[in-house]
This record gives sequence, structure tokens and C-alpha cells, in this order.
Amino acid sequence: MSDQRAVRIRTSTGWRDLAYQGPQGAQGAPGGGSAEQIWVGTNPPNPRDNFLLWLEPPPPPSPVIPTITVAGSSSNAGAALSPTTLPSAQAGDLVILVARRAGNNTPPTKPNTTGGGSPNLTWEQGPNGGADSLSIQSGHVVANGSNLTSGTWTNANHTAAITLRAADATLALGATSQGNGNAADVTYPALSLQKTDGSSMGVRVAIRTTAATAMADPPPGWNNRLVQPAGAGALLTVHYRAGLTTDLTADTVAISGSSAWRALSFEVIATSTAPPPPPLTEGGIFHFWNGAAWEQVIAGGGGGANMSVGPAQPNNPGIGDLWFETTA
Repeated sequence: MSDQRAVRIRTSTGWRDLAYQGPQGAQGAPGGGSAEQIWVGTNPPNPRDNFLLWLEPPPPPSPVIPTITVAGSSSNAGAALSPTTLPSAQAGDLVILVARRAGNNTPPTKPNTTGGGSPNLTWEQGPNGGADSLSIQSGHVVANGSNLTSGTWTNANHTAAITLRAADATLALGATSQGNGNAADVTYPALSLQKTDGSSMGVRVAIRTTAATAMADPPPGWNNRLVQPAGAGALLTVHYRAGLTTDLTADTVAISGSSAWRALSFEVIATSTAPPPPPLTEGGIFHFWNGAAWEQVIAGGGGGANMSVGPAQPNNPGIGDLWFETTA
């Protein structure tokens, strides 16, 4: 309670300050406390002792969870990739990068320490794998500025990056999974989500040994963000889906022509901000002890007493009335 606020009870001799005590209130009151004390807490005092008033705080506010959005994407191709300019980003954005390697089961190597650029990046390794002479590596980083470059992903033939805004800078990725096969179809792996409240975004990536136009086809309900190379004959593709509320099942996309493939699924966790709790005067509930049970005191009357909130004392108060004095 602020020292500029006071709760007073009307007695036969005038207004008398009440003291606070409890897990959510400090002892003492402006002008000095009295024998009449207010218990402040979610539950009533137990034992009741000499408390005549109980202030039940308002419930904590719900966290504010913004919607994750795709802020940009980019891709690159080449047998020996040099540092690549990443998609548009600002401090706090999550960047996911995937690298494809053909002809080898060992995934490309991410930059060991910093990725270069302005400022430097340190990539956290994500899911990866290789078989049938095809391999994939993923990494993610929380951007600490703009004008970022990827660093050199050793032995990568293709890379693709996607920038996500409003992802949690601490948690970043939630669940991840990977899958592989050698067939005409690509199956994006299932994923057990960490959050199913609609705040997470899903990202899915696939690569193939043999290029196919149908690589651009997303699973049902998903959106294609990019393919590499662009146009016909894609070897790498990235899809996304916002507002996940249920675990992801495996989704198969038909692509003509048998080929080795690798696929990854990511859950991206949204940031969450808890607003400050409201003042006790805004939603807090007063109760008074009637000798046998706690009764709620309602502003304007009820429970045998009136309660007023404001900087000026109420007119014509009666004994037992409450006045929650606030600053003007």
C-alpha cells in the first residue's frame, strides 16, 4: 500500500486510521495504526485473531502475449557459402537458419563462435541429421541489432533464413523434431507442443536430393515462405503457421519422383509480458467480520456499512463506514 493512501473507519470520535497486516500488506498506516487492523491477502486470516476487516486483492492481470509475425526471409546457394546477409531484423527478433548439404551424411557445420556482421552472432544449434547422402543443419539466434550476416556454414550448398518478431528472447524455440526418408513424398514430422494456447508459431523445413517444383506446396493449413532455388526445381523450402492450439501431426506432401529428403519442425514460443498488478482500490474486495462470518462490504452500501473511495472524506458518514482515502 502506498503511504499516500489510507483506509479509515468512522468511529464515535471521528475517522480512525486502520493498519495493514498480511502476506500482501505491510504493518502500519499513515498517521499511525490502531487496534483495528486490515488483513490483506487472497484468503482470510487464519486464525482470525483481532482482525475486523479483510481486504482481498484483485486477481493478477493476465499476461500480454503478442502475435508472432514473419518479419523477413532470405536464401542463398553456392558450393562454398560466404557470409550471407540475413533477412531484415531488429533487436530481439528470432532468426532461424537451415543449411542443406548434398552428397554427404554429415550435416553442414555452423559457425563455431561468432557469425560476423554488425554486430556478431553466436548461433545455437538446432535439430540436424543426415542419411542417403543428404544432410541438414539448423541454428537459431536472437538478433541484437540489424545488418546481420550469417557467418560461413561450412559444406552447405543452400541456406535459408526466416526472421520472426515477438518470439520469446529467452525461450526462443519450444519443441523441435526431425524426420527423413527416401521416397516420392516428404513427411513433415509430428511435434508435441510446449504451449497450446494459440500463441506459438510453427516453422517447417524440407530439403531433397532431387529438385521438384512441388517442394513449394505447404502442408494443409500452412503457408509457404520461400523455396531455394526460386521457381521450378526447388531443393529447400520453408513453411510457417501461426496460432498453434494442438500438437502437430505428421503431414505428407506428395512430390513426384523418388528422392532422399530431410524435414524439420519447430515450435516458436511467443514472448509474454505480465502487466503490473492493479492498485488494491481497483478491484480489491473489502470484507468485515460480523461476529460469525466474513461479509463483503459493497461501495454504496451493503454488508451493514458504506465504503467511499476518493481524496475527500464522505459526507454524513455513519459509524462503521469505510473511507479509502486516495491522492487527489
